[in-house]
Amino acid sequence: MRALVEGGSVPAAAVRCEYTNGDPVDAEVLVYSPSEPARIFQRLRTDLRGRASFVPDSAGLWRVVVDDGLGHREEVELSIDEEGIATAPGDAGAGPLPARATAILALALGAWWLLRRRERGR
Repeated sequence: MRALVEGGSVPAAAVRCEYTNGDPVDAEVLVYSPSEPARIFQRLRTDLRGRASFVPDSAGLWRVVVDDGLGHREEVELSIDEEGIATAPGDAGAGPLPARATAILALALGAWWLLRRRERGR
């Protein structure tokens, strides 16, 4: 089972819970605030798509525990900024990777096309 942070541009936090085969998880979701880490801030249930969301009341590192009651349990941390926007810790460098991969692929395809064109010209 995986629990993935779904950040966005609104002051809310969401997790998407799925099994390793991609099926959504029907699970209980416990949310713990950074101001009271031993007390449950909110108790949620995933929807049909395996998603659960909440509105944090403070910035900091929040903990979310997902349990399907069948032996699958996952814990994730969400970093909530001052505007209430959620991200997974360490996600700062994750954004540029797809753009880099696309650029590398474009360069490789361009080089292949130029080589093919050059070979045909001979």
